[in-house]
This record gives sequence, C-alpha cells and structure tokens, in this order.
Amino acid sequence: MTDKTTLGIGIIGTGTIAPTHAQAVDSIPEAELVAACDIVESRVVDFADRFGVRACTSAAEILADPKVQAVLVCTPPDSHCPLAEQAAAAGVHVMVEKPLTMDLQQADAAIKAAEQAGIKFGVIFQRRFWDAAQRARQAIDDGKIGKVILGDCAVKWWRPKEYYDAEPWRGTWDREGGAVLVNQAIHAIDMYQWLMGPIDTVYGLWGNLSHPYIEAEDVGVAALRFKNGALGTIEATVSVNPQLGSKIAIHGSNGATLGILEHPEGSLAINDVWTIPGEEKEADKLREEASRSEHDWGSYHTQQIRDFVLAITEDREPAVTAKEGRKSIEIVKAIYESARIGRPVSLPL
Repeated sequence: MTDKTTLGIGIIGTGTIAPTHAQAVDSIPEAELVAACDIVESRVVDFADRFGVRACTSAAEILADPKVQAVLVCTPPDSHCPLAEQAAAAGVHVMVEKPLTMDLQQADAAIKAAEQAGIKFGVIFQRRFWDAAQRARQAIDDGKIGKVILGDCAVKWWRPKEYYDAEPWRGTWDREGGAVLVNQAIHAIDMYQWLMGPIDTVYGLWGNLSHPYIEAEDVGVAALRFKNGALGTIEATVSVNPQLGSKIAIHGSNGATLGILEHPEGSLAINDVWTIPGEEKEADKLREEASRSEHDWGSYHTQQIRDFVLAITEDREPAVTAKEGRKSIEIVKAIYESARIGRPVSLPL
C-alpha cells in the first residue's frame, strides 16, 4: 500500500524492457510498483503475477487508478507521445522509453500537454548516468580540455533477422520511424550531443545494405557542424559481426581527448581514452575501477528512474526531460531529411 511518502508507479507495456523497469522500481525506497498495463491480457497477467501488482488492459484503466501517480511507458515508439498526452490529461507524471517519438510535431504536442497539466515528463537515456559519461561531462564543464573542437560517435553493432522477427514493428518507418539510428544508436547520439553541444548543420546518408527484410536503414552516417564551431561525425550500423562496440571521442583545443567506450554491448562503459594534461595516467585507473564495479546494466535504469521519482517529490525537472529527449530525435530526422534532399540541413528543423 502506497502512502504519502511513497510514489505509486504503473508500467504501461509489459514487453522486453518492462521487467528492467519493474525491478528498478522495486529497488527504489521512495516508490512502489502498484499496477501494470498491456493490451495483451495474457502477457500483463503473467507480468502482474510476477511482480505482485494489479493487471490492466487499457491505458485509461491504469491512469484512472488513484494509486498510480506516475507511469513508465515501455511500449513501441509510435505510442509514446499519445500515451504521454493521456497521462497529462489524467494528471499522472510520465516517463517513456527511448526514443521519445519520431514525429517532432507529436513530441511538441505532448511536451505542451505535460507543461499545461503541470506533470513531469521524462525520457529514458540511462547511459547518461554511467560514471564514464558523468566524468566526461564534468571535465568538459570544468574546461579541462579547452574548447571542444571535434567529436566522433560510432556505433557498430549486430542484429540478426531473428531480432526483427521477434517484434514486427522493429525496422519499420510507420511504427519505429527508422531503424539503427533511432533504435540502437539513439543512446550514443543523445550522449554525443549532450557532451558536444547544440548542432547547427547536418549532412547525412543512410542505406539498407545487409538487412533486406526491414524497411529502414542498417547503416547511417553524418557530418556535423556544431553551433560552437566544432565539427563531428556519426556512424551507426547493425551490420558488424562480431560487434566493435559504441565509442564516443571528444577532442579539445588543448590536445586532450576524452573517450567513452561500451564494448561489449550492454556492458558498463569505460573512459578508454583520457589525456587531460596532468591526468594522463587516469585512464588506466578508470579502467581498473570500472572492472571492479558491481553495477549491472539495469542499475542505470534504476538511477534514472529514481531521479524521476525524486523530481516529482521535490518538484524539480528530471535529469532527462522530454525536451532533452527531443534533441536526439531531431538529429536523426535531420540525417534522414539530408539524405532525402541530397544536401546539408540546418537545425532546428
């Protein structure tokens, strides 16, 4: 039973990622999982039995539950913003899985609805909570690399046909809004722009070169100019087997480089490069610390969901708002649009 000091949480969508959210809520002392919702009744009943919560079969039902003060949305991307608007209308705080959406007008409508309703609206980008990411962000903020002048973001992973067969919405334009850029690479793109700063110009290309059974891209690239004058690149693919990992490198005007490497996929990232003047030996120390870390993949969901819970109880903005989540989507949309017209595009779109 929730009380005035414990936030009642509901989960909408009980597919692949939902148990990670449920386990996260169970480990947060300020929150309690009280309900779950899915349009597939057998799936939500199994999920509800597993976690000891109420089972619902419609968003309206779970949002009407007086015990549910916030919902975590774990449905396919095309439903995220419509469900966020429903939550806003019900006065329920909402956090959606990435990506926010692939429709910028839909994103803006949901953000406006949340603001008007006075609810908190967040997006899951749990990799921002990695120690390696936080350390890089702090070093940039502290001016330790001088001015950011160059950055690269490369995601080289693998997805077989079975991955797409398991969820028919994957790799489709109408349901997912794209493929590798908006699904697998979106975490890295979010972190990349968070570290590098706002983007001015995007020149993008994409192709489907080895996954003919999906509609959208399995390879995407872009050249970027940032508003601070820095240049950069993005590479993303699910056609590399064995995988080479996800790597972000940020280069500063004083010659220093900060690296963030996730390899293998789903592992704890490390600062594989750290050449700040006076801290050259830091990379070895940081790698050693990472190797001893007991954090697992789901623990960063826990950190972000707890931040969201505390944002509600403390009446502040969550670490990753929907407005923040919109930024990476705009970049991906710009890559698609640039590829379509064959020339660079400027942001905002």
